Formats: sequence, structure tokens, C-alpha cells
Amino acid sequence: MAAEPTGPRWRLWKLVPGPIRLLTLGVFINRAGGFIVVFLALILAARGFAAWQIGVSLALVGVFGIVGAAVGGAAAVRFGPRRTIVYSTGACAALTALLAAVGSNFVISAIILSAISLFNRAYMPASAAIVGRLSSRDRMAPMFAFYQLAVNVGAAVGALVAGFVLASSLTMLLLADAATTAAFTLAAVRLPDDRPRSDGDSADGKRGQRGGVLRDRRYLMLCLAFGLIALVYSQRSGVLPLAFTAHHLSVQLIGELLSANAIAVVLFELPLATLLRRWPSWLPLSIGAGLICGGYAIYLAGVNLTVVFIGVGAWTLGEMFVTPFSSATASEMAGGAGKSSSRGSTAAADGEAAAYQGVLQVARTTGLTAGPAIGVFTYAIGRTVPWWGCAAAGLAAIGIIVTILRSRQREPQAVPATERVAG
Repeated sequence: MAAEPTGPRWRLWKLVPGPIRLLTLGVFINRAGGFIVVFLALILAARGFAAWQIGVSLALVGVFGIVGAAVGGAAAVRFGPRRTIVYSTGACAALTALLAAVGSNFVISAIILSAISLFNRAYMPASAAIVGRLSSRDRMAPMFAFYQLAVNVGAAVGALVAGFVLASSLTMLLLADAATTAAFTLAAVRLPDDRPRSDGDSADGKRGQRGGVLRDRRYLMLCLAFGLIALVYSQRSGVLPLAFTAHHLSVQLIGELLSANAIAVVLFELPLATLLRRWPSWLPLSIGAGLICGGYAIYLAGVNLTVVFIGVGAWTLGEMFVTPFSSATASEMAGGAGKSSSRGSTAAADGEAAAYQGVLQVARTTGLTAGPAIGVFTYAIGRTVPWWGCAAAGLAAIGIIVTILRSRQREPQAVPATERVAG
């Protein structure tokens, strides 16, 4: 294993393997040009769609995003992570360019948008599997934080650029989105080859593919906990604005707090993950779950400026704990899929890791998609009901995380594929 560099922690970027740097560069370019995601409603409105058509389109995009995460994990098992990234981003680029040529036909536009949403999510499990494979166990969380940094900064840049491009030309906006996605495809072509062999390379590799993530009940329960955390986190765009309005707080404050949240995550998530990288995963995950869910449950004490600042600070810090360590945990729990050091077996392990990351993405996306609607519905029942629900979800998530990961920590662990590759 490479020696740990001395000096400030920011020098740890030198330890990032070349393929991860290339992958994160591609993700940054893709997210910086991800204009459809930012201004989808405005794009549809500019094309003359009615409000109900925009609502249906947004719902389809959300549903097919969830499907895409599952499809991406399954595709990586069959074709390998690199091929999955290339195929999915290439299809997404072509469909986005096609959308620029389509007029105001609602049915065709809805079909294309659904497919774009599916392919735009399909590459994520494969990307996470590559990050996990090329990271040693004690550096896995910082590597995922580095990857997430590219995602967050790219999204922030995209939101700024999209406004200027949209004011100029809608067609130019869509073509620019397609071009940046195609650039990601070209970057992904240069990633290490990871094609699974088809000639019976190793019994262990086959056994890892046959076993499947759906048979790992402990991991599925863990993803349920991550889904609950995501559901609670999504209340920032669900019930929280309603609570602000009901208590005569400025809606503009929400935008300012969300901006502060984004800036804090960009600045501090990677250093925090580096600082805590040797902690057992159950500890930062349970702390993060408590901070996120507690950051909303605190509104049971009332909705005022003091409580709001405490709450936002809590779930912002909790996000920094949960995001990198949940992805790292998924890779670790999939690490036993390939037990020999052959290339074919490593490819099988990569595919299995992508399947694990796919289930994690499905859980997260489902929570983030369904959360706002659930929060608003419960708020209509009673103004404190959502906050009680956040508290209950937090307790359930912490219980699942501690029970599963602490018991797993006490078991004899095989050396995962990531340790053999990166170590």
C-alpha cells in the first residue's frame, strides 16, 4: 500500500488513483452541463406544455430515475461498470440531442425525458463500484467524498450556467447538455477495462454473480435505513417551506440556507471523511442519521429562527457523515463477491459491487422522490406529525445501522476485492 503523505490533509488528493480522477472529471463535466435536471419545468413551460403535462413529466422523470438506478446495477453485473457508464451516458447524450429536435409533442417528449432520466441514473452504481474497487478500505470514504465533491461542484456550476444559456436559446441549452454528457462518455472510454469473461473464468466469480444483492437481507435492511434517512432529508423541499410560511418566516431564507448547506458540504465533506476514515462505519452513519433526523425533529420545539439555524446545521453536518460512508459501506459489503485475484473474478466482484450500489441508489432516490409528498400529506393531518415521523424514522434508521454493522464488524471478514486492488 502506498505510504501516507505527510503534511496538510489537502495533500491527500495526490493519493487519488488516476481512473478515479478521470471518472470524477467526467462526472463534473456531466453535472456542470446537466441543464435538464435544473430547469426541466421551465424547459417544458417554454415549449408550451400545460401545467398538468409538466406535472406528469416530472412524475415520470422521478419514477424512471428510480428504475434507472436498478437497471444500472444489473447492467454492470452483465456488461461491467465501464461499459455500463459508456452505454448509458452515450444513450443519454443522444436522447438529449434528440429532445432538442422534438417540438411540442407531449407524448414524444415524455417518452424521451423518461428514457433520459433512466440512462442518467444508470451510470451511478457503476461509477460508485469503480471508486470502491480502486480504494483501499481505510481510504474508501474519502474517495467517495472526493467523487461527491465533483458531483456537488458540477451541479452548482450547472445551475449558474444554465440560467444564462436558457435566456439565450432553449435549443442551445439542450445541445450543450448533450455535448457535456458526450464528453463524459469519451472520458469513460479511457477507464480500465472491466469486461466479465464469458469462458467460465472462476467459480468464485460466478458464485458472486449468482448470489445477488437481493439475497443479502442484512444489506437490504441497511438500504431501508438509508431510504428512511433520504426521506427525512428531502423535507427541505417538502414540508419545511410550508412550515416557514405558516410561521411567517421569509421563504427567501430557505434559499439562503440551502445555499449555505451546499457551500458547507462542498468545503467540509471531504476533510471530514478524511478525518473519520478509520472509524468503524456504523459510528459515522448512526451519528449522521441522528443529525439529519434530529435536525427536523427539533421543530417539535417550535419553528423560529434559532431552531431553524440549529436544525439546518444539524442535517447539513449529518449529510457529510452519511453520504460518503453509506457508499463506502455498500462497496465493503459487496467486497466478498470475488475471492480470487484473477481478472475475471475481479470483474465479477465489480459487477456485484455495482449491484449493491444500485440498490443503495434505488433506496436513496425513492426516499428523495417520495419524501416531499409524504411530508406534505402528513403536515395536512397535523403540523407536528411530520416532525414526529422524522424522529421515528431516525430511531429506526439508527437501530438498523448499529444492529447490522456492529454485528458484521464482530464477524471474521474476508479481505475484499478493493483491498487487493488498491492495497
